[in-house]
Amino acid sequence: MTVDSPRGAHTGHRPGADRGGDRAGRTPIAVVGVACRLPGTHSPHDIRERPLDGRHTRSGLSPTPASAAGETGTAPHTGASEHADGFDAAFFGIRPREAATMDPLSGVLLELAWEALEDAAVVPAALRGSRIAVHVAAHWDDVRMALEPGHPPAADSKTHRASPAHLVAQALRLSGPRLTLGAGEPSTLLGVRLAAAALSAGEVTAALVGEVRRRAGAPHGGMLFLKTLERARADRDSVYAVLRGGREHQPVAATGPPVPARGARPSHHPAPARAFVPSAGRRRGAEAPVLTPAGAGPRLAPTASWTAAPLLVGLSGSSTRVEETSGILGLLRTVLRAPYGGRPPRRSRGSTQRGASANSRGPHRSTGREDGPGPGRPEAPEARSPGHDGDWHLAAARTTGAGGAGGAGAAARTLPWIFSGKSVEAVRGQAARLYHHLRERPWTRVEDVGWSLASTRTQFGYRAVLLGAERGELLSGLAALASEHGTPVVRGGAESLEDVPGAGTRPVFVFPGHSTHWPGMARELYGQARAFTEALDACFRALRPYVDWDPHTVLDGRMDHAEVAQPLSWAVMVALARLWQAYGVRPAAVVGHGPGEIAAAVAVGALSLDDGARVAALASRVLAADHGGKGGMLSVALPASELHDHLARVGGGIGFAALNSPSQTVVSGERESLERLRADLVAGNVSAWLEPVDYAAHSARVDAALAELRGGFEGVTPRATGVPIVSTVTGGRLNGSELDAAYWCGNLRAGVRFHEAVTTLVDEGHYAFLEISAHPVLGGSVAEVAESSGREITVVGTLRRADGGLARFLDGASRAWAAGVGVNWRRAFDGLDVSRADLPTYAFQRPRQGLPGGTGLEGRDG
Repeated sequence: MTVDSPRGAHTGHRPGADRGGDRAGRTPIAVVGVACRLPGTHSPHDIRERPLDGRHTRSGLSPTPASAAGETGTAPHTGASEHADGFDAAFFGIRPREAATMDPLSGVLLELAWEALEDAAVVPAALRGSRIAVHVAAHWDDVRMALEPGHPPAADSKTHRASPAHLVAQALRLSGPRLTLGAGEPSTLLGVRLAAAALSAGEVTAALVGEVRRRAGAPHGGMLFLKTLERARADRDSVYAVLRGGREHQPVAATGPPVPARGARPSHHPAPARAFVPSAGRRRGAEAPVLTPAGAGPRLAPTASWTAAPLLVGLSGSSTRVEETSGILGLLRTVLRAPYGGRPPRRSRGSTQRGASANSRGPHRSTGREDGPGPGRPEAPEARSPGHDGDWHLAAARTTGAGGAGGAGAAARTLPWIFSGKSVEAVRGQAARLYHHLRERPWTRVEDVGWSLASTRTQFGYRAVLLGAERGELLSGLAALASEHGTPVVRGGAESLEDVPGAGTRPVFVFPGHSTHWPGMARELYGQARAFTEALDACFRALRPYVDWDPHTVLDGRMDHAEVAQPLSWAVMVALARLWQAYGVRPAAVVGHGPGEIAAAVAVGALSLDDGARVAALASRVLAADHGGKGGMLSVALPASELHDHLARVGGGIGFAALNSPSQTVVSGERESLERLRADLVAGNVSAWLEPVDYAAHSARVDAALAELRGGFEGVTPRATGVPIVSTVTGGRLNGSELDAAYWCGNLRAGVRFHEAVTTLVDEGHYAFLEISAHPVLGGSVAEVAESSGREITVVGTLRRADGGLARFLDGASRAWAAGVGVNWRRAFDGLDVSRADLPTYAFQRPRQGLPGGTGLEGRDG
């Protein structure tokens, strides 16, 4: 199979040299994702980094009944990988009993497919229903043969009986063709060829091609994710290599068993190569390496981007077995070593990274004995699949990649690193893997890691978030998260498996009405978050016709007076709601406390921005003018039923303004009367505090202003909205069309039925509440209402007094996301120059799977 450069460099391939060529040989096929499983390896990059000193990398099998009895399950020349007899069955929804009857190779295959997609920066759920081919070369052990007589027939399940290719397609819900090939390295590259033909013909949009087998009890396997080069470019994929064709030897013997093709050699012997090699390495995302077939014609004509440096990737330094240098594993090693001149990168004395300097942005070409041509050394190797039924050949070269200079310093601002898994252990495993990954890659930038975590990984139910700007700070956070007693991992309700911004639980937006303002409450966030800045500017423009002061000017000043505090609070709440919505958080319902209903109505479109500004400005101005600063509001930690005796002792002039929760009530009236009531309550060891307002809303003192308010509200035009509004005037649900002038007069005069409104929401099953304000004041009341109803909920604030920047908002977003709320974390990286970073794939948890007493398969050589 020929692999060429994306640049379209001359390949020197003679017409007709590949007699079996068809359109598959002319349409470039891109390798965009890879995965592998070998003894002692945890990722494809471990293949690339194995030292060329002849050492083997092995690890023992888990103890089995057979080994406990003195039988050995390992061969002298084949290693056994960790957890060789286990796979993460729960991750794929396989029941324990069914998993026990499955060959572990089936689990390995499923994990390889998932890892290849993650390596390609694809969220697997986004491919559901897609026409994606699955071609697998596998040797399947029949676990049922090992079942003892009379054992329950769980092994007859359709999961066990499914072909390997069907198993993968079913688990990922792919609708493309499924093809299972017989075991053998030639079968694997035949699968690549067939997938290339299907891609070229437009029969499928992508293909997964893999191989899995057992060697002395240890799984060996690999997986490629393929697309046409045209589609890969359209999808902005990073490309490992480009396939352009292949060639096959099919020897025919007159009698006797099949014989290897003439000239076919084990790939650990040097072979003539037909490609020149560029002189500089590349990092992932730059130009892709080039693979060309051995014996495909004369040498390539040298160009400015090509040199004759050797690419010795077909040689095995870590093992002398042919299996690791042929078939799909040989192809993987060829591709992954290309940036390092064909040899594994070396760790210099005192170096922190193989083949990379501490201040580089990516791998650079290794130096040492592997560089430079030598007598009898091929200029490029072949990666091929020898076998009794025929041979498939691949040879490799690589393209020039620009190695960026400059290390990974601090990000421009606080950024999130998000983690999720199907268990607490998986999340901690993700953190541990990323910690070691980044320690060995000091060039990786904070923002690239964060953006890649947010955009290329599936979001599962167990979640944790790290916030920071400094690399050292985030690495310390990773270490803490990886620790068993470190950063907590939260179970966040339903899993968000769809690649849709904001997928997940939709929360209730809660808009408070009073006492959330403070000087400079939006100044820090203004300019840090574009969506907030634009929304706040729009609110201020809407306010200007209705106020005689400049909103931008007074934002940092005193807000003791209603005619300033209420309109500014309204504007900030509307802008914060827009910011949440920009992060993909859409409300399932909204509830507003008193004047907070004005912001709630604007947030869901029941009022226009201009109508909202008019209502907020006029109501605050009329209240301030009527009371002249002599009114007030008092919050009391008692239910309304227990306040009557206290009110009787202080005289009249005080009324109930709001019922917030079973144990919190707000009263309003003359400030002098409120002061007497507060003193009486404190004397009885009852908590009570004056709200920082100078008016008595929701009381009889509003009656004198109702006529003026009704006239000012006459131009308001409400609209029905698809998001329910739970009214604190009526206690029930509204669709928005009811919010006319009469409603807003009632909003200002009637008592606030917040307790009743929250009870309605909790009884409907809502469990996530976001308080949209510059400072949280209602979270305790919401939680108390839910507790009294026997429900568990999450309440998250947005900003806090004296802490009103983007970092505080991201902290709230993190808490909401951990509770299951869908958050589009990509928005946290708006305005930054980010690129995809290579990340470790999912940390599968692999408990040993097996039948009681063992299956008898331990140590079998596939």
